[in-house]
Amino acid sequence: MPFSFSLEDRFPWGSISLQLQVESGMIKSVQVYSDSMDWEISASISDALCGRRFVYQEMKSALENALSNTQVCADICKLLSEQTD
Repeated sequence: MPFSFSLEDRFPWGSISLQLQVESGMIKSVQVYSDSMDWEISASISDALCGRRFVYQEMKSALENALSNTQVCADICKLLSEQTD
């Protein structure tokens, strides 16, 4: 059954809002909104998560490979782990 998953939070580097559409356990679409000064974050997150299984370890691995800013990656992964466990 398809479902939507969304989360948002504010960090020292900016705010982030993720909206995922999940079907059959796969992330079909990703919308990312952020006021971060790093304009590449939204596209990097979207590209990393779209097409992945909606499983924390897979999402974390994809984000670690896509995001060069380790603090942003750590913050988003922590937020995902809190919401998906």
